[in-house]
Parts: sequence; structure tokens; C-alpha cells
Amino acid sequence: MAKYLQSAPVSQEVLQHKEFLLDGLFMEQRSQGVPNPNEAFIVNPGLPMQFGITAVTDYEIYDGIGPDKKLVARAQGSSMGVGSTEGTWSFCFNMVFVDERLRGSSLKVLGNCGLPLEGEWAILGGTGEFAYAQGVVTFKPTTHKLFKELQIRALCLNFSSSLSVVYTYTFCLQFIHGSERISKTH
Repeated sequence: MAKYLQSAPVSQEVLQHKEFLLDGLFMEQRSQGVPNPNEAFIVNPGLPMQFGITAVTDYEIYDGIGPDKKLVARAQGSSMGVGSTEGTWSFCFNMVFVDERLRGSSLKVLGNCGLPLEGEWAILGGTGEFAYAQGVVTFKPTTHKLFKELQIRALCLNFSSSLSVVYTYTFCLQFIHGSERISKTH
């Protein structure tokens, strides 16, 4: 019978964390009506304060604003006008990294943006280098209208190899001694 579940005790020396600080990033938001938009409204009920508008997003995140800027990640998700009296927007997106160092890793981000156009979004998880991430994305406006400056602080788990060691040890014992002779995992 195939074994699909493995477990191992977790001790302080096994449970290790990595901390990430990504600073000097800039997210570009180009709404409908400008050349090459990276945001599209899919629902617009026409209410005051943009309440109820729902949009899909594919914002670019760069390491700068100038002509030599390099694409680092994409913020892919959705946003909604949720403030009927204040014009607040709620964002939910996957920050998918495309640069060489972090390609294939992502952060799951959720939060609101209103006036003033600065604040924090929560990091609720991640993949790859950012497995089980928790933290915040701080954002603030720049002098360039289309960009928000971002700072990312994340704490992530650094997995040990304890489960693979248990599995490998058990497999080797089964191979050497036969599976009928092993009554429990060592």
C-alpha cells in the first residue's frame, strides 16, 4: 500500500526562519484609457466613489522607474471599489516573481488602499523562496503618477530535510529487510 502521509516531530532546531527585505521596488498601475493598460474593469455599476467596480490586474513591479528599470515581479489578481463613502479599494493579488533569483516564487497579498495613498498590505503566504510567508508590503506614492514605491518585509519557514530523512531511512530498511519485517517507521 502506498504511503501518502509523512510526519516528523518539530523541534526548535528544525523550525528555522528566513527574513526577506525587498526595498526600492516600484509597482506600475496603468488603468483603462491609457496606452497598454495593465488593469481592466470587468464590473462597473456606475455608483459614486467607484463603489462596486471590480477589476483584474497584472501590474508590473520594477527595480526602478527610469529607462533602465528591470522587471522583478507581476502583481496578478483583482481589486474592488469597497468604500461607498471614502473611495477605498481592496486588493487581492499574487506577486509572481520573474527575475532570475526568485523566478517561480510568489507572495499572496491582501489589503486596502484609500486616501492617503500609502499604507500596508498583508502577506498571507507564499511559495518557493517565500514558503509560508508572513509579513507586510508597505506602499507609498511617488512623484511619478503611475508608480507606487514598495517595500516588502517577509518572514518565511526554512524547511529542513527531516521528512525526507524519515522516508529514506524507512525505504532503505524495507528494501534491505523486506517490508513484512518492519512494523513501524524508525
